[in-house]
Amino acid sequence: MSKHTRPVPWWQRVLYVLAWPVSAALVLVDLAILREAALDLLTWIGVHRGTRSAEMRFAWLVETLDWVLILLLATVGVALAVTLEYYLRKGLALGKFTVRLARVLAILAGVAVLGLLARALI
Repeated sequence: MSKHTRPVPWWQRVLYVLAWPVSAALVLVDLAILREAALDLLTWIGVHRGTRSAEMRFAWLVETLDWVLILLLATVGVALAVTLEYYLRKGLALGKFTVRLARVLAILAGVAVLGLLARALI
């Protein structure tokens, strides 16, 4: 144990083991909500476009953007899951785990609420 770490109570270790998969699942939920909000926005734009030929070209564009969005969100999701795991593990070692866990869960819940709000407004 280094001078910067403290002994960790057993219940925090158990909470850490449970918190990581929960936070990773919340990341996936957030990414799915954000994808759906982006698709809703693209659909709304497509409805307000105009001619039939423009609609057909736009449908191809929406499908392409959806695949690009899936790739980008998957990359962001993996990076975010790894970063969250490191952040929570460091918090456990420094004795700040519960504060960091509350912060992570609040941010993930906030992103989900904002995504759902964006979907409701579109």
